[in-house]
Amino acid sequence: MLFLFSRGLSTGISIYAPSIILSSVLNWNIYLTNVLTGGILLIYTYVGGAKAIAHTQKLQFLIILGTMAFAGYLLVQNMPNGVGFTDALYLAGKSGKLNVITTEFDWKDKYNIWSGLIGGFFLALSYFGTDQSQVGRYITAKDNTSAKMGLLLNGLVKIPMQFAILLIGALLFAFFSLKPAPIYFNERSYQYLKETQPQQAAVFEGEHKLLEEKFNAQSKAILAQKETHAAGLESSIASFKETQKDVKDLHSRVEEAINKSNFNAEKTDTTTSFYIL
Repeated sequence: MLFLFSRGLSTGISIYAPSIILSSVLNWNIYLTNVLTGGILLIYTYVGGAKAIAHTQKLQFLIILGTMAFAGYLLVQNMPNGVGFTDALYLAGKSGKLNVITTEFDWKDKYNIWSGLIGGFFLALSYFGTDQSQVGRYITAKDNTSAKMGLLLNGLVKIPMQFAILLIGALLFAFFSLKPAPIYFNERSYQYLKETQPQQAAVFEGEHKLLEEKFNAQSKAILAQKETHAAGLESSIASFKETQKDVKDLHSRVEEAINKSNFNAEKTDTTTSFYIL
């Protein structure tokens, strides 16, 4: 029962995440997009069986790779004049977004080598050992060799793919460090807050404008100091990180206000935003 419950929640989240995006982009009700996404999934699975699942997964994989490459291209191409790929990575690195391995053990830190090894161990066991989406691939393979090859490739492909996803996140952070970002990426939720609490929204927007101007100016100053090797770079980076914390704090306060407004659609913009701030 526990296994089925956990797998059901996992599958539900897999359906819910794209439903949030569709709801935001098409301005449709979140319940409608959930029903459509889940309904289409049930239909092609029931009608086509394992072959339909394998075929759609290949298409999904190609779509994911293509859109990731396109997103990375757009981010680099739309950087301010004079800012290239290496500049974006430099800015992301100075903000702490390129720390690949953190060896310090801290109960409050979710992302370090220890949580990765311990949590990743059990996650891999459950995902590659008992998850229907994975096991279904093994038992439908034409022979043992194909099943083993599929399992091996599945694990290996995840490494460069995850690296690419995190790289896009770093580029996205750099992009919105140099250009103004929306105060909240879930526009429907924030629009509801503006309509129901216009005074509070006005305060948020005023604070957001000042922070964004400061944040963008500090980012450009760091890149300028990097090129000229000017003194005071470390001081600029420290100020940049402080403003980064202020932006994140404002984001949290806006989200808290929306959650308290009893808006019945998806309230958080974690899925659709650059919450990497």
